[in-house]
Amino acid sequence: MKTTVAQNYKGITVSIFGNFHYICMQVKKYFITLFLKGGLKFINSLDTQLQKKVLYNIQRAEYTIDEELFKKVRGNIWEFRTNYMKTQIRLLAFWYKQEDGETKVIVTHGFSKKTWQVPDKEIRRAENIRKQYFN
Repeated sequence: MKTTVAQNYKGITVSIFGNFHYICMQVKKYFITLFLKGGLKFINSLDTQLQKKVLYNIQRAEYTIDEELFKKVRGNIWEFRTNYMKTQIRLLAFWYKQEDGETKVIVTHGFSKKTWQVPDKEIRRAENIRKQYFN
């Protein structure tokens, strides 16, 4: 069986195996998510199902631009958003672009809440952690 591989532009690869055609697309990740100690501690405090949901939403946010998952809160602070069983889980974070062009989002800490608004004290906490990170 003869195999022909043709690469197309924008990360699309077409492979032909006899009468079968396979199309593979490489999807670009917008950023890589890293967790500081406070973020990891919060994630580890959640039950297993909730951990899976939060991490799944973070992974989706890395590949999409969706304000339901990742949204700017104020200044340099952003939030990962997960709604689960009438509880809103928030992870606050900031951007860091390396010299090589790779973009990282650093998670400072997380919390659960019942209202839509992010408490001001949580935003200030994330801003302080960001300042410490860059000093």
